[in-house]
Amino acid sequence: LHMVRCFEDPNIVHVEGDIDPIRDFEIIETELIYADITQLDKKIDRLKKEAKFDKKAAAKLEIAKALAEHLDALNPVKTFEDRDNEEFEELDKELRFLSNKDVIYGANVDEDSLVDGNDYVNKLQAHANTVGADLIMLCAKIEEELVGMEDDEALEMLNDLGVEESGLEKIIHKAFDKLGLQSYFTAGKIEV
Repeated sequence: LHMVRCFEDPNIVHVEGDIDPIRDFEIIETELIYADITQLDKKIDRLKKEAKFDKKAAAKLEIAKALAEHLDALNPVKTFEDRDNEEFEELDKELRFLSNKDVIYGANVDEDSLVDGNDYVNKLQAHANTVGADLIMLCAKIEEELVGMEDDEALEMLNDLGVEESGLEKIIHKAFDKLGLQSYFTAGKIEV
């Protein structure tokens, strides 16, 4: 889940000086790619030693080197062409590349943009569509207010804003869907 600022407020200073959700996400994605590079470089060093005696390690080394070139160009693992390769799948299973994870964008908007969005959200949605990611709009300020409310008060506030469920609920539902999770409730005789 990448929370991205999609609102303007002169009272809240942005680290980069202006609001650009695509740039903000790309900064985070670059950091994830660097983490993958560091991890893969260590693995390549080990594979070089193993490849002298093991053909399977040699095949894995070739895929690892190709992936390292891909990452060095600051491309995320999820865009690597040979992802269906058995050696790649073993590498991914072992190293759990961060830039190979599915992404959900959380567009943090102001109260006025919560229903229809704004230009920042539109840009982020266009980017999300190109990379196959989901986008959820929420307003952190409203989420903070909802925390201390009773359920019926929170629902009334959301309805007044023209929203059916809170941002937190949207995130939970989308994450469960993306991960293929289901909730099961069990009970014993005493609880029933």
